[in-house]
Amino acid sequence: QREIQLAEAGIAFTAPDPVWTWQRSLGSPGNTGWRVLGRMDSRVALSDVRIEWHPKEGVAADADPAAVESWLMRRLRGASPDLRVLRTRTDIGAVPGAWRMSLQGTLKQESVRTIAVVVDRPRGRVVLLLAAPAAAWEQVGPALERFVSSVRLL
Repeated sequence: QREIQLAEAGIAFTAPDPVWTWQRSLGSPGNTGWRVLGRMDSRVALSDVRIEWHPKEGVAADADPAAVESWLMRRLRGASPDLRVLRTRTDIGAVPGAWRMSLQGTLKQESVRTIAVVVDRPRGRVVLLLAAPAAAWEQVGPALERFVSSVRLL
């Protein structure tokens, strides 16, 4: 198992299977706003995980989960106007300040299921978007669930 640590965001996670590859986004010292920290994907499973960092000055760090959920849904509906909630927001007990929800919508003319994970940290917010084609969810879903279960704080 390969663990990825993102010290600037204060989280770590493990690749769900050996076929998953990690690609860190290139940053610069001037990157002070929200940005994608990296992406993990599996061409075999046609799935990917996008890890975003939203620094405290760019988000309401003390916002209640309902307000954060509303912010996230507005943002994601920009790319997928038909996005809907399949499973409502639930806390991730093993990770303080973290919650998840399951979504489905059309992206680039394909039905896509997404697990959105939000982790509030002292310096900002981490958003993980785990996505796969809805048609392949039964085969791919267990790997994405293993990924969610591997998320931990540093």
